Amino acid sequence: MRRKPQMRMGPQCTGDLSALGTSVCSGPQCAGDLSAQETSVRRRPKYVGDLSTQETSLCNGPKCTGDLSVQESSLHRIPPCTGYLSALETSVRRGPLCRDNRSAEETAVHMRLECTRDLNAQETSVHWGAECTGDLSAQGTLMRRGPQCTGYLSAQETSCTGDLSAQGTLVLRRSRARGTSVRKKPQCIGDLSAQVTSMCRRHQCTGEQSAQETSVHRRPQCTGDLSAQETSCTGTSVHRGAECTEDLSVQETPVRRGHHCTGDLSEQGPSLHRGPQSTWDLGA
Repeated sequence: MRRKPQMRMGPQCTGDLSALGTSVCSGPQCAGDLSAQETSVRRRPKYVGDLSTQETSLCNGPKCTGDLSVQESSLHRIPPCTGYLSALETSVRRGPLCRDNRSAEETAVHMRLECTRDLNAQETSVHWGAECTGDLSAQGTLMRRGPQCTGYLSAQETSCTGDLSAQGTLVLRRSRARGTSVRKKPQCIGDLSAQVTSMCRRHQCTGEQSAQETSVHRRPQCTGDLSAQETSCTGTSVHRGAECTEDLSVQETPVRRGHHCTGDLSEQGPSLHRGPQSTWDLGA
């Protein structure tokens, strides 16, 4: 019998688990999202909550948030906040000075002050920082954004805070962790349009991902496109330096690029390393 994966997080950390049979323990000043059935969350005391479904356990500690966006969800709100819920089995946690509207079933949203947004999809979980706006129009999407950022997620089971999209799989966001490690910085704009995508963008960067199970880490002032399936979630990593653009259109290919570089990798399997101020093309 296989043991259920577990995740433990320290202060000032975020983590998302979207698989079945997973448990999460979060400390103060951290946020975690669980979007699967039969999932339990335990957090420190000093919480206010409402449990309106069956077989769900949720405990929130000080300065931490947790969202369950499927069946067996709970609702936790902190005053003074206002909100509108028009869906079945929805979990929402709101901070002060925020407004939101949800018109979908099984939707979870956490908002901080001075932010507005609209969620119109099923089974969507969102965590946004201050002074940011966003729209999620797909099923099963997870997102966390920092202050002064905008973004749009239109894919299923997508996370900007560390994505776990398979059953029995655990992604840790600490050192020596197997899988994908994702960290989000403020002042970023991004678009994720693929299924089961994990992405981290730093400040002043834009990008698009159009592949399944793809992980991308971008540095400041860079743009990129990943259009292949099963990249980095199946052992492939992409690292892009500052002020560079690139395209990765093959499956399971590792690429590392330095500063001021552009390149295209159009073949399966090869490993490409690019230095500063260089252009490489591998077409054979």
